[in-house]
Amino acid sequence: MTALAGISPDHAAEVTVADALEDAATRWTAGQRIPFLVRRLAAPAARHDLPVLWAEFCDRTRMRDDLGTGVMPWQDAYPDLTCAGRQEAAFQLAAAEADEARNAIQHGPRGGTR
Repeated sequence: MTALAGISPDHAAEVTVADALEDAATRWTAGQRIPFLVRRLAAPAARHDLPVLWAEFCDRTRMRDDLGTGVMPWQDAYPDLTCAGRQEAAFQLAAAEADEARNAIQHGPRGGTR
């Protein structure tokens, strides 16, 4: 089953690559094969490191979602935050890191491998 299964043709045009990758990340568990869709969408520069990049993206996506829903308190993710609205700030930081991890899959890692 692909990340696009069950989407009506009317809404298929609204689904982005980022949406498809995030959907696959929320359903993936460690030890499973990397979904075919992810392998297909990965940039050639990312394919060599795809297992590491994919695991990092999945972790970052889950952390972002957990911070956004309040399941994870900001102290667990970013204990050194000192600003007001720490939960929202932690969510924003995690969202940026998830976007960076997704971009590494879609466009290749910056500065080589991590």
